[in-house]
Amino acid sequence: MAKNSVVVTEDDLEQQFRGDDKKFAVQLLDSEYREHIWRYIKSICCYFTDDEIHDVYQQALGEFIRCVKKSDFDPHKPLRLIQRIAKFRAIDLARRKRASRLRNSGDLIEVLAKDLKDTRVSLEWRMILREEWPRFRQALDEAIEGLPPKQQTAALAFLEVYEVIREENSYRALAERIREMTGEDCTTVQASDNWRVARKTIAAKLRRQKFHLLIEE
Repeated sequence: MAKNSVVVTEDDLEQQFRGDDKKFAVQLLDSEYREHIWRYIKSICCYFTDDEIHDVYQQALGEFIRCVKKSDFDPHKPLRLIQRIAKFRAIDLARRKRASRLRNSGDLIEVLAKDLKDTRVSLEWRMILREEWPRFRQALDEAIEGLPPKQQTAALAFLEVYEVIREENSYRALAERIREMTGEDCTTVQASDNWRVARKTIAAKLRRQKFHLLIEE
């Protein structure tokens, strides 16, 4: 079948998967719906690079093929199945990226300590760096993960550009990073507002974990 010679509908795919040639059915799905699934992955995590989207798609396709090979495979709506798998793999990657950023946030603690020099809070930050960083990282990760989408994006972006924000005394860099992550317009005012709301929520959650570190402005 020549690519794009006909429009392959979801019903057509289902019929192919109900037949005996499952390998051809997978090839058909891949050739006809790859771009569609890529866009779907992008819609879930719009800050993913093309390479990351490719990796998520390949993982999802591999897992989908393993499902197809099982004796209890249900051929009903195969496109919906691979999209569901792709969604979970995209979320997994997003969590790993966030965890990686948090694991590498030792530099952030040092910068914050400079901001809070000669204060009791500075000493607490430095204690965390030495002794309780894993527990703090988990608490911070959970606090950020529970935020609404825009606030969560602002918090993750803030972790990445904190030093620039402090050096420039402006949230311009935060707005720019949010635009890069989401592909959506975001003004400096919107960025700072989303971060301040997120910051209050994060601070409250950290205080419940006995981390009295983010002092509300």
